[in-house]
Amino acid sequence: MSKFKKDLEVGQRAEEEVATILENRGWYITYNNSEDLKTLRGWDLKGTKDTKSIYVEVKNDLKASTTGNVAIEVRCVEHSLSNIWIYKINNEFWAVNLAWLRTEITTDGRYVNGGDNNNSFMKLVPIDIFKNNAKKL
Repeated sequence: MSKFKKDLEVGQRAEEEVATILENRGWYITYNNSEDLKTLRGWDLKGTKDTKSIYVEVKNDLKASTTGNVAIEVRCVEHSLSNIWIYKINNEFWAVNLAWLRTEITTDGRYVNGGDNNNSFMKLVPIDIFKNNAKKL
């Protein structure tokens, strides 16, 4: 199995876990299964509860617990339509506001290439700073 396919499966499991958490809190969840790349890049899950809708991006940072940093994919933040991003870090889920991420990627700090074939430009944010700006689910 290719690394991309394995990473995709791990990411999809994280999406399913987030969907279950949100459903248990009364949200009706829709998965983004669009075949249009622009639409697909915009959000992973849509939650609807009463008259409120949220769009969620789910990230699974497999290295944060060993590096001490959360990797934020700059291009994904720039193109996202999700108002909430949920990161799985060491089997915990942390929700952060897109507005904070957009501000964070413009500040000084450490940037690296990572992800599949090092094709993603990422801002590294120390876990403690990230968690201070996030809410644990």
